[in-house]
Amino acid sequence: RGRLARDSIAPGALDELALSPPGGADAADAASARRLTDNASQAAAIVAAFSALPELDGSMEVLEALVDGTDPAPLFGTLVKIGAGGFGDVYKGVHNESQSVVAIKQIELSGENVDMLGLQNEIAMMKVVAHPNIVRFAGAYLEASSMLWICMEFIDAGALTDVIAYREMSEAEIAYVCRPILCALEFLHQFNVIHRDIKSENILLSSAGDIKLADFGFSTRLDPKDGKGQAEGQVVGTPYWMAPEIVRGQPYGIP
Repeated sequence: RGRLARDSIAPGALDELALSPPGGADAADAASARRLTDNASQAAAIVAAFSALPELDGSMEVLEALVDGTDPAPLFGTLVKIGAGGFGDVYKGVHNESQSVVAIKQIELSGENVDMLGLQNEIAMMKVVAHPNIVRFAGAYLEASSMLWICMEFIDAGALTDVIAYREMSEAEIAYVCRPILCALEFLHQFNVIHRDIKSENILLSSAGDIKLADFGFSTRLDPKDGKGQAEGQVVGTPYWMAPEIVRGQPYGIP
């Protein structure tokens, strides 16, 4: 399925990469400062992008305003099915113009238990929150008003779940995975976005060693200026992966 060979994720495979940052602690501190500066430089554009989004209400009209087109088939080459879930099927394809490989979720909107508001939220968030450690959004399309295509970059080694289901990870390997995810969360939290569904299925790995965060269906943006500095007891996420305050139905939000 294009996943990593098992011997390539043998115990200790990532230890040398994760034990210490190049250049030592001083270089790590400098990199952290540059990262925060880079995030801040994007602040105005990101806030403006959030402000330009339509108010999400679960309606077909808002979904139509969010998508990038209504005839996606000619944009991509032959699609190869690589997965299926309760929401629909996942395909691998090539964007004809850019020749980039993409993963495409096809969701039948007339199916049972379709969360239109969640789909709107996922598209809206991914349009705005571009970051090296977040899966790159490649467009959303509404085919015949009944089939939604959500397209993103294809991450070829699959999810972290495929690793931890096979064997235990070393502490250094855990650090190697956690650091880029924390960088992604640092970026999101700077703009008051909370993901709310951090789990192994939503952490994707590439054969080149990239670690990326995916799936923004449960995410939200809190804005104290609009009186939305707290999510008042919203129990959202995946059981066994929820933060304690969410499980307890307690308020959580911006410090």
